[in-house]
Amino acid sequence: MVGPEHTINDAYTRWQRIFWLMMVLLCSAISLLVWNAYNRNINAQALQASMVQGAAVGAAHEITLHVQALRTAVRLFAEKERVLLQQLAVDPNNVDIYALLLQRVKVYFDDGFAVTLADDRGDPVVADFDGFVGQVCQADLRSFTQNAFVMPDVYIHPNSIGYHFDILALVNLGRPKPHIFFISFYPRKIASILSRYQLTRHQLMLLNNKVVGLIEVDEHGSRDSMSRDHFISDTERARILYTTPVDQTRWELVDMSSDPQQYSGQAVWQETAVAIIALTLLSLYFLFALRQHIRHIDAQNATLRAQAKEIQDRSEQVINILERTTDAYVEFDADWKCTYLNRQAGKLLDQAPDLVIGQNIWDAFPDLAGAFYKDMQKAQTEAAVQVFSGFFAPSQRWLEIHVHPMPERVTVFMRDVTQERATWEQLKDSEARSQAILDHIADAIITIDKDGIIETFNPTAEQVFQYRAAEAIGKNVKMLMPDVDRDHHDQHLGRYYTSGAGELIDKTRELVGRRKDGRLFPLELCVTRVKIHDRDIFVGALRDISVRKEVESRIRELARFPDENPAPVLRVGTDGVISYANRPAVVLLRAWETDVHGDVPAKILHLVRDALATGAPVDHEVACLERVYRVTFMPVPEGGYVNLYGDDITDRKRAAQELKNHRDNLEELVSERYRL
Repeated sequence: MVGPEHTINDAYTRWQRIFWLMMVLLCSAISLLVWNAYNRNINAQALQASMVQGAAVGAAHEITLHVQALRTAVRLFAEKERVLLQQLAVDPNNVDIYALLLQRVKVYFDDGFAVTLADDRGDPVVADFDGFVGQVCQADLRSFTQNAFVMPDVYIHPNSIGYHFDILALVNLGRPKPHIFFISFYPRKIASILSRYQLTRHQLMLLNNKVVGLIEVDEHGSRDSMSRDHFISDTERARILYTTPVDQTRWELVDMSSDPQQYSGQAVWQETAVAIIALTLLSLYFLFALRQHIRHIDAQNATLRAQAKEIQDRSEQVINILERTTDAYVEFDADWKCTYLNRQAGKLLDQAPDLVIGQNIWDAFPDLAGAFYKDMQKAQTEAAVQVFSGFFAPSQRWLEIHVHPMPERVTVFMRDVTQERATWEQLKDSEARSQAILDHIADAIITIDKDGIIETFNPTAEQVFQYRAAEAIGKNVKMLMPDVDRDHHDQHLGRYYTSGAGELIDKTRELVGRRKDGRLFPLELCVTRVKIHDRDIFVGALRDISVRKEVESRIRELARFPDENPAPVLRVGTDGVISYANRPAVVLLRAWETDVHGDVPAKILHLVRDALATGAPVDHEVACLERVYRVTFMPVPEGGYVNLYGDDITDRKRAAQELKNHRDNLEELVSERYRL
């Protein structure tokens, strides 16, 4: 017979087994949940690390592209302003020339604020009128020269005037050795890039890789605007998650967590400890809390995935820019293996990217290499940009090629200039017939013999240079040039007669002229060689473009303020609706029989959509009563609309027609005058 004590013991044993079974099951369930939470936390940390790396690499790459663009822009600016730089090198204390150069720098570069010219030893040759060139700048100049003018050529530092970085470029000013031309920039653009790529609860900043812990730029701007010390602390250094170099600079980019406890796993272990301690009483609450925690991690993962997609979209935007450009772009590594080509390059070279990437230039593009490899390799050998033109037989096109060498790769831009070349040839033929000495022509016409002696000097030339014809005829044409250009003129003539190549023959150039009172002014010059009775006569057509330069400057300034612009300014969307028009635009609205918030004509709508589709400006002439306007369609893809800028060209067209009428009989008039 089984007694009650035995029954109680059996029940106790049974419940004890159930208890331990429940304990085992609960512990197992807790262990599985903790293990699952731990793995999710690890995945979140891995995704966070991937996002940190992607953001840092993307920001470093965009900063590199920005610096490369500035390098290219500074070199092009130095080439464009060679005349001013030559004048400044000859007369370093000329405040007016320096001020003019600085003014043009500020027009072309939003963040540029200072400019300096130094010799090949790194010593400034221009008077430091504004006090920008400090000891640190001079030390960087000497470092650049001691490193044989190779990268990096970007230096960033503070001085007594302000915080900035310098872009240095070599420029040949006709001296035995090159000069160093550099522009100082505020780092606002770099700070903006860091701000855009910075993740939530993270901080991106540039450090100097030569000075341990020295902060160069963060998302707030320059070092002077930072509220802390200029160096990162040991505590901040411990929170650095990722470091990547910024190519071709003295900087490294770091990503730092602003939350020391971010993804530390502490919350998971606390919840586990609480669950173990309150296993029997709070098991359901523990399961609910764990579920909420998992949801929180899922939400964070979703946020990180969204940020990852945003960074991926930004990277794709860079590729889209290259794909949408009208120039063909090909990138090679240091061994001339193709690493990238855009759609335009594939179309021009008749090659699919998947088939040529990774191949040597001779295997990928044999026709291109056979025609231009020598000139392209010259850029890599001399570590200098090469620009040249040539005929590409497979496509029967003329190409203008820009080769930019870098330590680890070579980039090649190719532009189809077949139409431009044909147009230029036609213009040269027209100039050969039309450029002569006629007293009634609107341009200043000067003819010289092979020794540079002035033979004719028309009335317009007298007005431009303020010399009477009797004072100029029989004198050397160098009297009309600035001092810095006089020595080069005889060299140009000598080179033309020895090699048959002239830098100014049949080319329109912008130069600087000198009036009788010594004042310098900008002019546009085209020199044509005319052979009459076995004699070489050089006919120069000159035009004073001082007013045009001033007008261009005013137009660029007025374009920023449409309401104050005296020319028509409109904005049209893809649906053809006019969303804005300033007061001078009324003449176009009347010609199109519409008004603000009305529709533009079908032809205008077609041009608007073409501009947005190609991403390139489109010009179109519009006749309004007795006036003719050239309307420039400027696309704004990110806004989904096109800005229309009108320019009254009625007087120019009439002048061009009158000039054409003169040119029709110009060659015969020249021959008749010389026969006399």
